[in-house]
Amino acid sequence: MTSKTPQNPEYEQLIKELGKQLAGKPLGEALAPGSDSSLAQLIGSVVQAALEQEMTEHLGYERGQRADAPRPNTRNGAYPKTLRTSQGPIEVQVPRDRHAQFEPHIVTKGQAISEELEQRIFAMLENGFSTRQITEQLEEIYHTQLSATSISNLAKKLDELLVQWRCRPLEQVYAIMIVDAIYLKVRGEQGVRSTAVYQVCAYDDRGRLEVLGVYIPKDGATEESARFWHSIFVDLQNRGVADVLYLCMDGLSGLPQAAQAIWPQVSIQPCIVHLVRNSLRHVSSKRRHEMAKELRHIYQAPNYEAAQMRLDALTQKWGAEHQVSQQWERNLPQIESLFEVGPALRKKISTTNAIENLHSHQRRYLKAHKSYPNRESALRRVTLVARKLSRKNTSAQRQRGGWLSVVNELHILFDDRLPPHWGYIS
Repeated sequence: MTSKTPQNPEYEQLIKELGKQLAGKPLGEALAPGSDSSLAQLIGSVVQAALEQEMTEHLGYERGQRADAPRPNTRNGAYPKTLRTSQGPIEVQVPRDRHAQFEPHIVTKGQAISEELEQRIFAMLENGFSTRQITEQLEEIYHTQLSATSISNLAKKLDELLVQWRCRPLEQVYAIMIVDAIYLKVRGEQGVRSTAVYQVCAYDDRGRLEVLGVYIPKDGATEESARFWHSIFVDLQNRGVADVLYLCMDGLSGLPQAAQAIWPQVSIQPCIVHLVRNSLRHVSSKRRHEMAKELRHIYQAPNYEAAQMRLDALTQKWGAEHQVSQQWERNLPQIESLFEVGPALRKKISTTNAIENLHSHQRRYLKAHKSYPNRESALRRVTLVARKLSRKNTSAQRQRGGWLSVVNELHILFDDRLPPHWGYIS
């Protein structure tokens, strides 16, 4: 049985005084934030005491202590400062010295919001709150007023953190990389237009989907060009990605050439779902179900020869001149490698559903903004949400279900390109 650690007598006296003030009040009222709340006053007293202690350590003597010789620096009054916290605004007196050398750490120069309140505002931004909604929440819950400009400036403070996240080092090898775009309304030189924000994701060695990067073309730049994709893959390469085994994409023009210029051995895998969608556009609504069934027989065939036979059957039934037949004559050689792998790996590399599922979660956070004033604002917003969801996906320590069979097959197919223990958790 451990003995109780004795408390500081001054601390105990402070707690007793606070208890007397709160006695008889409901808990919600006792803990309610506000400048006149007991907790806010307590926080203010603690911050004030810390400021005085920092000044004492800076000068090297206590307040009121007599000096035997002239001191090189002395106190020079104080100036008032309002600090906004989650318990409401608190007033403190920041001490000054004559040489203007004192820089407190607990309340830094220019700081008007406590770090814990900043984190709460950052969390609201991540969850899709608009500036107006954040203002209302702060006033209603924390009894703190912040202007829309202050919140916008606080959002810009995130930029450095978000840039660091977008530039963070990456793994040397990614087995499966996926590329797709989410579209937002962004104001540019030609007014508000639907603008693509591209995201590159990949499965890590535990089968968890990680957002590697977020990219938006410059206003007026040609989207989905080889030059644009080359700049993205160069960025990933510079951040440490030396090799990619499979790259899944949605028919983005210029992407295969750019990827293979950086990673010559990468296998480009068109998304089956998008290929089917494009094909069904050329079929009447009454016969789409029939056509979808015919196409399913092709891409789910056990091997490439069987897929070719079923494509021949589709061509005989629908005609060699039918656009769907012509499309799949071109598409089938592009997905030939799918028939060379097992069902678990085929499921991972055959579609971009994983990143589209990520986009569906992101839209819940992004729907609060109907449009964005500029591309920087849109990039900041998507990065915030991508970082949040990516952190959530990769927080699980255990391996994803069924991933071990994928790892085993990848080591058989690419043993010379994968690190020896990649994917195996000890």
